[in-house]
This record gives sequence, C-alpha cells and structure tokens, in this order.
Amino acid sequence: MDAHGPPGCEDEVRSVIIDELQNFVDEISIDPLGNIVCKKSGITKDPKIMLCAHMDEVGLFVKYISNEGFIFFEKYGWIDDRILPAQWVIIHSKKGPVRGVIGIKAKHLLTSEDLTKPLSYRDMWIDIGARNKSDVEELGVTPGDPITFDRNLQEIGKGFIVGRALDNRLGCAVLIQSMKELAKLEHESTVFGVASVLEEVGARGAKTAAYEINPDIAIALDTTFGIDPAVTPKLSAIELGKGPAVRLMDIYEPNLQGCLTPFWIKELVFKTAQEEKIPYQIDISSHTFLDSSTIHTVGEGIPSLGILTPRRNAHAPAEVAHIDDVKNAICLVVAIIKRLNGEVISKYRYKRLK
Repeated sequence: MDAHGPPGCEDEVRSVIIDELQNFVDEISIDPLGNIVCKKSGITKDPKIMLCAHMDEVGLFVKYISNEGFIFFEKYGWIDDRILPAQWVIIHSKKGPVRGVIGIKAKHLLTSEDLTKPLSYRDMWIDIGARNKSDVEELGVTPGDPITFDRNLQEIGKGFIVGRALDNRLGCAVLIQSMKELAKLEHESTVFGVASVLEEVGARGAKTAAYEINPDIAIALDTTFGIDPAVTPKLSAIELGKGPAVRLMDIYEPNLQGCLTPFWIKELVFKTAQEEKIPYQIDISSHTFLDSSTIHTVGEGIPSLGILTPRRNAHAPAEVAHIDDVKNAICLVVAIIKRLNGEVISKYRYKRLK
C-alpha cells in the first residue's frame, strides 16, 4: 500500500512484488510493457494456470504549470471529479515526491451561474506551495509526471482496513500469498502469477501477458463493489466480511467489454468452496470489467473468471475492505489450483471434430 503506481508507472509496486516472490517461484520475468510473470512448475506441469492481479491504481498526470506556480492535471483511470477537491496528492517528480493539495474555487466566490455548472476537474489545480513556475521547476516537476493520492493504509473497526489503491493492492496481496502457499504444496499444474500493468485504462497489460503464456485457464484477482447505503442490492449484493466474490459476468456497457465465466468453471469453483467450507458470494456486474475481459479473447480463447475482494468507495483515496475476505480469497484460489489437473482441463481444450 505504501508503494505508488498509476497506470504505466507501476515501478514501485513491481519492486515490492518481486522482492516478495523471488524465493517462492522458479522463474521471474518482466515483459516489454512491464508485466511481472512469476512461474511455479507443478509435478506434471499440466495444465497452465494464469493468476493475474493488476498493479496500477487510478491517478492523475501533470499537464500544465502556470506562471503563478499552479499545476493543472489530467485524469488517468475512472475518477469521480466530485471527490477531488481538497485531496492531498503526491507528484512523483524526477527529484522525488512533491506533496500538494487540489484547489478549487471557494464556495464564497461562486456565482449563481457557477452553481448551475457540473463540477469538473478542469476547473481544479494542484497547489504545492510555489510562488511561481520557477519554484515548481526547481522541485523537478514537469508535464507528464504521475500523481497519486497521499493516503496510507489504516485499520478501522473490527477487521476492516481503509486506504488508497485497495483496488488493486488487495488483488496483489492475494496473488503474492497464493503463490507462497503453492510453494509449500504439491500440485500438478504450472502456475503463472502475473502482476499486470494498465488495467485501469482498459486491461491492456493482461492481454499481452496472456498472449505470451497461453494458459489453459485464467483467474483475475481484483476487487468489486461492496454494499453500502448508496450501493443497493440492485447494483451489488456483495457484503464485506462475507467472503470473496466469484464474478460470473461483467460488462462495461459503453464498449461492451467484459467476460462470461464458462459453466464448468463456475461449477468447479462452487463445489471447491463448498467442500472446503470457504465462504463466497456471487457477483454479476454491468458497470465494469476486469483483466479477464481481455485475457479470455487471446489466441484460441482462454476460459477465465474473477475472484474478487469486496471493497467500498471505489477509486477513491478511502477505499474500505475486510481482511477476512482477503484471507478467504487466498484459500479459494489455492484450493481451486489443487483440484485443477490435466484430466479436468482436457475436456475443454481446443478440439478438431473433423
């Protein structure tokens, strides 16, 4: 959580994951886009399973520096403009982190016409305490520098955590610990643990990693909407603390990007969870997509699903989750992999009928 990684700038997160896994896998490689691919071979090496958690978080980028020393920015990833005013941020400059705060026209100064306009990030700026453009440049800030929210992980209540980028550092935690657990066990398959880039801007990194690996099955490890006063059951019925969510269908309606989980995978996952007494929830969403949305279209087609940790306050600096859901997601991933073997997968591989 202390590592920062907006899309295309995942270096800090990548370093943490490599350090965590280097003693638990057989091979680690980094592809041209920046995806990490960690390989752990099983007894028979068949089938090939891809676990994929994206490293990036939503963020901003420096666009323009005014002569007065104020910084204007662009968004990178889905961020609601309404959460931006007064947020503390970090600009990741070539000279190191530069802290600032997002400014907006004060309520006292708004005209009646201003009050009728929708709030836009284009009317906001970042104040880093500079007197002019030269002050900003002395700190190393230049157009193109990435910006993230300035928030750290905290525990609240009983078993809850809050912080920025739980989407998708929770998925990264599930990936890391699942690979560590698999290193202790006998399993038949070859598991590729992928920490992907550029998910928040279209699940781009996962697609290239899947092309290189060509797995028999892929599991996206991510987060999903947790119910709260604004998220009614009509939008999501997923509760925090009740177990990971198994995503059966998702689609982002503007471009129809999404994925359907094959029936046989659904049955395998449900049976595994029930036999292992692992709590789980069923997730169906028409508001978003996952890495699986691009993975399943690669090559001959890759059967895919999502195992997701519920969280509230999506794409905000105060996302909330429950640690038990993370633990149970790890248990479910490991249990599924233990059951997957060449015999199970062979029924669903490419077949030439004539």
